[in-house]
Amino acid sequence: MSLRIVGAGGAALVFLVAALMVLAACTGAEEEAEQPAAPTSAPVTTQAQPTTAPAPETAPADDAPQTGGTLRLGIPEPNSFDPQATWSVVAGNIAGMYGDVLVSRHPETYEFLAGGLANSWDVSEDMLTWTFNLKQGITFHDDTPFDAEAMAASYRHGADVGWVPKIYLPPEADIFAQDATTFVIKSPKIYGPMLDHISWPAWFIVTAEHHRALVGEEDYGTQPIGTGAFRFDEWVRGDNASLSRNADYDWGPAFYKNRSAPYVDGIYIKFIEEEAVLNAAVQAEEIDVVYVPNQFAADLRDDDRFEFHTRRSGRLSALSMNHEAEPLDDVKVRQALMVAVDRDRIIQVMEQGEGFPQYGQVVRALPFYDQTFEDESAVMNAYDPDRALDLLGQAGWIKDSDGKLSKNGGLLEFTFIQTGSERNVRMGSLLQAQLEELGIAVKLETLESATHNARRKEGEFDLRHSGYATLTADILSFFWHPTQSSNLDRITDQTFAELLDAARHNLGDARAAANHEVQKYFRDQAMVIPLINPNSNTLVNSRVQGFIAHRNSMDWKINDAWIKQ
Repeated sequence: MSLRIVGAGGAALVFLVAALMVLAACTGAEEEAEQPAAPTSAPVTTQAQPTTAPAPETAPADDAPQTGGTLRLGIPEPNSFDPQATWSVVAGNIAGMYGDVLVSRHPETYEFLAGGLANSWDVSEDMLTWTFNLKQGITFHDDTPFDAEAMAASYRHGADVGWVPKIYLPPEADIFAQDATTFVIKSPKIYGPMLDHISWPAWFIVTAEHHRALVGEEDYGTQPIGTGAFRFDEWVRGDNASLSRNADYDWGPAFYKNRSAPYVDGIYIKFIEEEAVLNAAVQAEEIDVVYVPNQFAADLRDDDRFEFHTRRSGRLSALSMNHEAEPLDDVKVRQALMVAVDRDRIIQVMEQGEGFPQYGQVVRALPFYDQTFEDESAVMNAYDPDRALDLLGQAGWIKDSDGKLSKNGGLLEFTFIQTGSERNVRMGSLLQAQLEELGIAVKLETLESATHNARRKEGEFDLRHSGYATLTADILSFFWHPTQSSNLDRITDQTFAELLDAARHNLGDARAAANHEVQKYFRDQAMVIPLINPNSNTLVNSRVQGFIAHRNSMDWKINDAWIKQ
């Protein structure tokens, strides 16, 4: 027996959504939870329910969409537009405009939907084999037909060569084309977050491996092609990029009103790095859509020239520690740092209150977030300098006559590495001041990017900025599983590794319970110091109608967007 899913809705889809723990949404803070109910046969989880985003602003029924015009976006410049060659969230957002994913998610309900590229999919009874029936008549932008072998080639490249994290596809998966329209992923283990991952354009748009073979690995990132609603035209490094309408497109996902070619003629992307420059461009109405830095949100939100889409972001800002460096290998010292930082102060200084102090490692927008657990963690690890000093005292660190913490004649001093971005410098200085108030000496080292990355990789640091921007709680495995090369904090705890494995290779209640244990162990061992969960604000100029800011806060959906002429 197999589980068959065709399009959206239906008990089978709800069953799969419940069983695989759908990804929670990034929405406003006070909205009521809403999620499709599972049938009685479905395994029911205990995770906190996601909140539902407000309906995207669309044109009035009597105001018909107009064709033409150019949509102007403002983003930082990525290092590549190949989603398999960068961790850039904004690059992944753009990839979703020129490419398609196999399975989509409704931007409001978060249901998994067929297509872009799949008509339907089957999951075997043992949940190890996923079979996707592909749409026919789809072509890449160079007119090469899309088929199951192209699909398989894309995923194999991502898993074997690209930067797709190994945990984002089933371990040791067999990925192949059964025939021209049938694509199969087989795994030796149950893989709970399959649909969470493959529905995310940032990793899993279908890349054109025949084109990569023609232009080469490096040049693919400057001239990618896909099957999407827009064609990638040009990248002028240091300034802009542009995309144009794919007139042949007619296989958009079902959540769009317009499933055919976009209304706008093209997209112009202006690269803007500095927050003040971005704000000036918005005020001058030189760009239509941006992620608004939170320090400007309050002033712009009430400006009737713009529409605001506020989402609970999938972003965590955190303080990481080198677990192999003394004295951070002592859990008491790490626990002391957990209560030595004033998160309320940080969210005000860094985000002007746009977001939440964060005490658990899973933020509100993700599956397995539990408000009860967060509240408990907030009480347990509230800002408490006296408790921090007590924990340090238990580890042998005592204040000397100069107010400095010392042990056996040596000062408690940490080297904190950071890059020189405005935001990092601000955060580093704030954390340095808070720790030095306690008597901990902090040496800030501001490094250029290559040196910073090398120092992280070699473990030549005590403290550093960290965090994530994601759609899935499996990010914990990506960044902190002892077997991952991205485990830059050098965590070797095997108990933690086993908990992470259980969270990824179970379903239903068992998976929910395992994820709770992961978070509890993370907190109790103070492996990383979670700091804040900022809001994500997308600003849209009012000349643009029909724009959708996806509930995950990291994708912009363009097909329904049109420009008032």
